[in-house]
Amino acid sequence: MNFESSEDNNIYTVNGIIYILYSVVIYGLYFGVSIAIQIITARRIGEKNFLLAKNILYVSIFWVLLISGLFSIFGWFYSDKIASIFVSEGSIFELTSDYLRYRFLGIVAYALILVFRGYFDGIGMTFVGMAAAIISTITNVFLNWVSIYGYL
Repeated sequence: MNFESSEDNNIYTVNGIIYILYSVVIYGLYFGVSIAIQIITARRIGEKNFLLAKNILYVSIFWVLLISGLFSIFGWFYSDKIASIFVSEGSIFELTSDYLRYRFLGIVAYALILVFRGYFDGIGMTFVGMAAAIISTITNVFLNWVSIYGYL
């Protein structure tokens, strides 16, 4: 990439660092929850206790909505403080804070996706997660093409 100034380079660097930290902490947490849901569901299915397996989904949705909702609210209101750990004042700080604020809003959707993935993997329907990943990837590419690059 050809950067106009060192400030442009700093924007990409800081957002890259924050994205990596955010991914490791938030995504790692919810991916672990997904694995736990898969294991517990598979155990209940193996025991032929289908009612408890279904209840795992409901309980997981409740707790994930509650916890991820709190994470999102926290991230929305404290993104400035989190960004200030990595960036000093200025235009880079504003961009980084805004970037984090909107990334935190996506936690709820991502957490719910992982709950359903864990549940369907646990009952042996692994194709559901694959189909959802393919559909979301195609949708993401299309929306990037339209929203970011301005085509259509």
